[in-house]
Amino acid sequence: MVLVAGIATADRLAFNVLSPLIVKEFDLSNTQMGMLTSAFSVAMATSAMGIGWLFQSNSHRKLMLIIAVICFSVSAILGGLATTFILLLITRVIMGLSEGPVYPFAQSILVSVSSPHRRAFNNAMTQTFGGMLVGAFIAPIVLGYLAESYGWRGAFLIVGIPGLFLAVLLAIFLKNRKVKDTESAALETEAPLKFITVPGARHNVWLCIAIGMGMATWMLVQSAFLPLYLMNHHGFDVLTMTKVMSMAGVGGVLGAFAISMVADRAGRKPAMAIGALIACSAPLGALYLYDSLPLLMGTTLIGWMAAGAFGVYMVTIPAESTSPKEHTWILGLVLGIPEIIGGVIMPMLSGTLADTWGLPITLWISLAGAVIGLILTIFLKETHPRRYIK
Repeated sequence: MVLVAGIATADRLAFNVLSPLIVKEFDLSNTQMGMLTSAFSVAMATSAMGIGWLFQSNSHRKLMLIIAVICFSVSAILGGLATTFILLLITRVIMGLSEGPVYPFAQSILVSVSSPHRRAFNNAMTQTFGGMLVGAFIAPIVLGYLAESYGWRGAFLIVGIPGLFLAVLLAIFLKNRKVKDTESAALETEAPLKFITVPGARHNVWLCIAIGMGMATWMLVQSAFLPLYLMNHHGFDVLTMTKVMSMAGVGGVLGAFAISMVADRAGRKPAMAIGALIACSAPLGALYLYDSLPLLMGTTLIGWMAAGAFGVYMVTIPAESTSPKEHTWILGLVLGIPEIIGGVIMPMLSGTLADTWGLPITLWISLAGAVIGLILTIFLKETHPRRYIK
């Protein structure tokens, strides 16, 4: 599952990392760049919610995950073949539709086999560690060198290949535990004791969706426009920009360990508060510390440790607030709705505002998303298993 998350994130973020080269070739405006980001996100959100709802049975999860991995890998390759803006837009939609079901299916499989005292850690390893290590740390550096050697098209063609090998590994090694009818009935009976022990805990799902809107805005707007901000607004070269972006991956990897450990030991709510608070340092560092590369890389690293909280609000808290039979659907919902706001509406709005006010406005929007997430965390109800499961 760590490999699934890593390769999916690498394929997704390859577009953002190489966006300055794509913008130059196609002569795109910031608004068009926002449209490409939004097209991916709306497709991803739609498929995450729709497919997660249609295929809730345990028996479908492995097959659907393998199909999704194959499809998003092929769509990455097709992106390198696009010759017009419209074709590029279509490939982004295809990739979004393919990646939507990945996390709901992967995480629902993982939640079903995780013990409560390790649930946040396991979710973070899948949601954040793989994505940040491979997708946000290794991939930007590799993509930078590939783009220098083969151009952005060659980089796209190469980055899609590992996913095809991963699909084979999933088919051979992934164990999809099938729940027997009697066991399923027992789980449904025991679920209220194990997962819904806090009065009104189900309202956590809606709070997590709202927090997700803010945190998705923080991550996706920053991912889409920070490379453009560094290169087009401050004159960074490709390799220097990718070094800064790779610090996001380092921060995410460290955050996956640190914040998930806080969540399992001190509680889900403190972990979320810490994550949202440190998230603010990344856009602030880019706005005020761009003259010092070490400081800029340091604040990017610290700020992106907040990515370690994504598994907590996207998976752990919603799973502990609902019954097991609802997990695939609920996890798709918590992923999908924030993706529409943070990945569709806000990048388009940010691109439009950037055309008028300049690229720095995108970082202020990213900062606002983190602040909103921090404020909403106050209203979460704690679901820490050591406190509530008897």
